[in-house]
Amino acid sequence: ALNALYSIKKMPQMNLEKIYIWGHSMGGRITLAMLLIDKSIKAAVIWAASLAPILVQIKRWNTPKNPRKKQYLEVVKELGDPDKNSLRYQAFSAVDLAQNLQVPLQIHHCEGDERLPVQDAKDFYKNMRKKGKNVQLCLYQGGDHNFSGKELGLAMKKSIAFFHYPCFFFFCF
Repeated sequence: ALNALYSIKKMPQMNLEKIYIWGHSMGGRITLAMLLIDKSIKAAVIWAASLAPILVQIKRWNTPKNPRKKQYLEVVKELGDPDKNSLRYQAFSAVDLAQNLQVPLQIHHCEGDERLPVQDAKDFYKNMRKKGKNVQLCLYQGGDHNFSGKELGLAMKKSIAFFHYPCFFFFCF
């Protein structure tokens, strides 16, 4: 994603004042990380992203039936016990570093998302607002992780309006 962004910046027709990112799911988490890495991005929209702090996420992986149990074991092998090395884990987490966010961010999440808890988006939003960050939260009753119902049209309209169309969109999926 960063290489694509750097390539886009070299295009002579690019208006570097209007680089916005739009990410969905894991692409939303990547988008959040990119906002913290590259200051040329002016705003971002994320849909159905995992916005739980890293220690919450890691502990969710550590359940017997979770398909990410293997990933949990690999991460713990590399970084150590999360309870004893919390700062090490947080240093790798865009969610935990989001207090450094400097640009407007709009978050979209469906209440019916079967993959990621909507409460994580609500908690992230509240935390960012307490820190004085320019963050919006758009929630949709029903819907699913992929906005495959009537929520899609409304989410698209809100996202485009947030970016003050016309602009350049960079998608992360």
